[in-house]
Amino acid sequence: MNRANRLKQCRNMLKKTLKELGDTHKISIGSLSNWESGTSPISEKNVHKIISLLATEGLICTKEWLLEGRGDAPYLLTPSLSFDERKDEPFDITNQFLIYKEIESFKKAHPEMLLTLMRDETMSPFLRIGDYVGGPIISPEAYPKEQGNICIVEMEKNHFLVRQFFLQKSYILLLSMNQSTENHLLLLEHEPLSVAPVTFMRRFRE
Repeated sequence: MNRANRLKQCRNMLKKTLKELGDTHKISIGSLSNWESGTSPISEKNVHKIISLLATEGLICTKEWLLEGRGDAPYLLTPSLSFDERKDEPFDITNQFLIYKEIESFKKAHPEMLLTLMRDETMSPFLRIGDYVGGPIISPEAYPKEQGNICIVEMEKNHFLVRQFFLQKSYILLLSMNQSTENHLLLLEHEPLSVAPVTFMRRFRE
């Protein structure tokens, strides 16, 4: 998927037309259309304008993902609303975007840590969708010390699970706190890429 297709994917997630986005944010439909079709490449200068536009609409997208397809995929902070609905909505989109920027800065300053976003209800009520969690990567020798603790487990590159961590002889057991969720109990027969006990949490909404 190229830059143009990734931008179109973001617009489709918002369920907005080119005209709706253009009219709301005072950007010509021609510019938006050219970016989506690839006629005009998305430049470094324009990418920040696009990311801010998407954030205002309630969708968080990183520069790395939009330009190169790397890192976290875009996600909606809140269901897409019309402008009239959104103006009376107590949800503070600006504050949530600032939290996102804070987390991105934290990632760069602490490359030895795993940080991820809760995207499901597996650890509710302790963790909610939209919460950020992080922790220092530990060696396999330290796994026994984390029995029963909540850990971030990197199953494969950039694919994380947040679960209670148990080490049982030759395998790892991952348990969700919400027993009604799918895959409440996971048994790993091979060692994950990395494990980090959760020592940092940033609430999506206080």
